[in-house]
Formats: sequence, structure tokens, C-alpha cells
Amino acid sequence: MGKALIQKHKVEFCECDMFKNVHNSKIFVWFERARFEIAKRVKLTEMQGIDGEDGYYFPVVEAECEFLEPITIGMNTIIKTELERPDVAKLKFNHVIENRKTGAILVKAYTVVSVCSRRKGLLLNLTEEMQRLIDKYLDE
Repeated sequence: MGKALIQKHKVEFCECDMFKNVHNSKIFVWFERARFEIAKRVKLTEMQGIDGEDGYYFPVVEAECEFLEPITIGMNTIIKTELERPDVAKLKFNHVIENRKTGAILVKAYTVVSVCSRRKGLLLNLTEEMQRLIDKYLDE
């Protein structure tokens, strides 16, 4: 991975199924947290607007996840998320979850979000300002 956001996470009881493995739906919540943290650092969240104001939203339009090993209750993990340099109206995030103790890769995934106008409800290309902010973040 290039410039990755690194987040440490200890698996909690409420994230697990009856067999003490993380339920797969919880993993996508972890990915969402990582995407939002990157969006904050890029300053894209400031473009989202507030109730009725012009702004943008970023729905997930594609996701793929490969589960390589079980993630169990109490396990200390590292979630690495990287934003790829975008083209057109989509932002692709690559995700890897590792066992913090052994370094084993537990999950490999990606999610793709599109850029939509709040007012028009349409899929949009990245604005020049969005592209500038993303390039600045990736080049730091």
C-alpha cells in the first residue's frame, strides 16, 4: 500500500457472532470509519453541506471483500485503508486487515464511492477543488 491510514482495533464482544468470530457486516462498518477519517483529512466532509444546503454525498456503489482468516473476539487488529488517485466520479479505497500480533493478513477488500449532488441527486465528476484536495492529501 502507498499512503495508508492505519487504525488499531481490538475486536469487541458486540462485533462477534455466537462462534466468537467477527460478523462480516461489522467489517464494512470498520471500512466506513476509515473512509470517513480519510475524507476528513482530505477535507471532503466540509463539502457535504447541511440540511438543504448545496453539497455532495458519497454513496458506496461497489464493494468486494476476501475473508482469508477468521477474526476472533479480543483479537488486536490493524486496519489499513488507502485512497487510490481517482478518475471521473468515483473514489476507490483499498482495505487490508491484519492480525497485529502475527502480521497475518486476515481480510483484503476494496470499496468504491461515487460523488453525487445533494440538490440534483446526480452522479458527478470530481470538481477541480475535490481533485486538488485529494492530490494534496496523496502527495503529502
